[in-house]
Amino acid sequence: MNEKTKSLIGLHIGIFLVGITGLLAKVMSSSVLFIVFGRVMFAAAALGLFLAYRKKPVWPRNWRDAGGFLLIGALLALHWYAFFYAIQISTVALGLLTMMTFPVFTTILEPFFFRAKLGARDVLIAALCAIGVWMVAPIGMSDLDPQYITGAIWGVAAGFLISLVLLMNKKYVQSYSAINVTFYQCAVAFVLTLPFMVWSGESILPIDWLYVFLNGVICTALAHSLFIFSARILSAQVVSVTAIMELFYGAVLAYLILGEGLEGNMIFGGVLIVGASYLAIRKSE
Repeated sequence: MNEKTKSLIGLHIGIFLVGITGLLAKVMSSSVLFIVFGRVMFAAAALGLFLAYRKKPVWPRNWRDAGGFLLIGALLALHWYAFFYAIQISTVALGLLTMMTFPVFTTILEPFFFRAKLGARDVLIAALCAIGVWMVAPIGMSDLDPQYITGAIWGVAAGFLISLVLLMNKKYVQSYSAINVTFYQCAVAFVLTLPFMVWSGESILPIDWLYVFLNGVICTALAHSLFIFSARILSAQVVSVTAIMELFYGAVLAYLILGEGLEGNMIFGGVLIVGASYLAIRKSE
């Protein structure tokens, strides 16, 4: 088996593991705050131990970079809160579908970060995505469960927040390893959510601790490491487009384990969202 084949297999395993995160959030009985807190805690611990084992730097190089990671870590915590909340109040598929708007948001926001021009193709991509979101949760339909609309709004918010994280990360991935960047952001998210978790006084079931452990170590730290391994061999376009498979894996698992189905409007809306995301990824390459 050559390196390219190994990398492609590793990439799909990593995407599959990320796709499990929504399922774990859905089956947990604890609050969304605990899910985010537990995930970033275990992910930061696993990545920190890895950096220490490899004798890699565990602190940012200067206070300015530390401030940047503080802001990005806060946005990351908000992203995961919005994403998991969307899933808990609606379905895994709806949360994944609406969160998949992030490449479109990245395309729209990129000109404001890097002084690029917003072209007609960008407007078309945004329009396709907007129509897709409306089809997934058609606002204004009297027979639609309000929870679906609320879930879709939170899912889109999660897509918007992660697009900000990705755009802001472009500055740091040039001078820091991806492992370091992820560790800093998860550590910041852990520190920021810790006071809220302590203040809540929430009682956590033992099984939920196992779920967040799997979410943080397997579905975050290990999955991210597989992404990095794959990106060294495969092109950025292959990695980005293949990452859309997270939606497929998550939806299939939700159907097999939770019995969540996809209605016709969600399928057509999902096709538009994924299509817009694909065009946005192709544009960025």
